[in-house]
Amino acid sequence: MRVPTRGVAVVLGFALPALADDAKKPAAAPPAPKPEAALTSTFQPDVGTWACAGKMKFGDKEFATKSQFVMRAELGGFLYAGEYQVAKSAAMPAGMKGHIHWAWDPVSKKLIEFGVDSFGNIFRGTSDGFQGDTAVWNEEGTFDGKPAKTRTTVKRSGKELTVTSELDKDGAWVSMGQDHCQRK
Repeated sequence: MRVPTRGVAVVLGFALPALADDAKKPAAAPPAPKPEAALTSTFQPDVGTWACAGKMKFGDKEFATKSQFVMRAELGGFLYAGEYQVAKSAAMPAGMKGHIHWAWDPVSKKLIEFGVDSFGNIFRGTSDGFQGDTAVWNEEGTFDGKPAKTRTTVKRSGKELTVTSELDKDGAWVSMGQDHCQRK
């Protein structure tokens, strides 16, 4: 049986350049990475602006506070950033400002945070995220220029966040204050 060479040549003439074009095409890009679900589920519901009212305690002094907290997602949701501002008052003539950043640590499999305020205090902490309606942050840093361990508990209840701050004083947790925040 005779194979028509001209027919094979025509088919190959069209097929080979097409195959060569396929070889030149770059491979499909891998899917974009996604933030860890624990990070997203912990912070995405709270993105926005919050108005807070509460009480703060320094030593034996306790006083009322009003503050605002703004949270946003950054870096494609791999980082959440928060800024807070406590209004000036007789007890806090300069008020207070601070920044906090949160992310996911894939090695420890924990949420991590780092914060700084306008009093020079710093803290870093970890959390397992929300367990039901409550997330607990265990933190270390400085408070009034001295090493400190603190604990922050965040509770969601409907459209309100309750944030409770405590200081480890000689092995016992002492209240530093509590805020009740409503979404603006």
